[in-house]
Amino acid sequence: MKRVLPQEFNGRKDQKSFKEIEFKGEEIQELADNYLIIRTMYEIISVSPIATMNIIEAISLAEARELGHLSGMSIPKYALVGMLVSYARCFSSGVVTIKPEDHFSNEEIEQHKQIIALRSKYAAHDVSSIRENHVSVRVSENTDEFLISPSVGDVIFGPEHAIQIQRLAEAVIASLEARNAELDKMVEAEVRKKGIEKLRALPARVSKRRNLGHINERRDKSHE
Repeated sequence: MKRVLPQEFNGRKDQKSFKEIEFKGEEIQELADNYLIIRTMYEIISVSPIATMNIIEAISLAEARELGHLSGMSIPKYALVGMLVSYARCFSSGVVTIKPEDHFSNEEIEQHKQIIALRSKYAAHDVSSIRENHVSVRVSENTDEFLISPSVGDVIFGPEHAIQIQRLAEAVIASLEARNAELDKMVEAEVRKKGIEKLRALPARVSKRRNLGHINERRDKSHE
């Protein structure tokens, strides 16, 4: 049996003659899950340059796009918030997750814990004291004037936070890509073991088109 690589398959005129089949097993499930985590980590890395922008660059970008001065001040912050949420999702209680101790050194685990805390207590849930809000009432000591104005206190994030997440993401990618090289060989061995006729006899894999109307449906593992 000859294995065709994805880059060789793309562009072939006989693609429709290949049937996607249901292939189950622990190794192929782990391989699929790892690829999802790797893709997420690459997406996080791609956002890092925006999150590390200084305020002047961000304001210039926002004004060039006619978003306004205040939007520019928010661009790096909310790019970082997106990085925090996407990163933490890979280690939470979702369908596809990994364990930090499998991929990080002791020093990296401490950094990881800080990132998870930022996500859980600041980015995803507004419970940390690093952010506060109140209505300020000020009264003049010299006249009969007073002022009522809203006040929101927020922490200022530096580029080092985005860089820290990026480095952790790079560590995860390196670890999972090494593991995937092993898994790929295992899955190929299982495919070859079955033989072409048994493979053709397996049921076709049915992929369902999803939209936001399915948001409340919990998905299952794809190869179990």
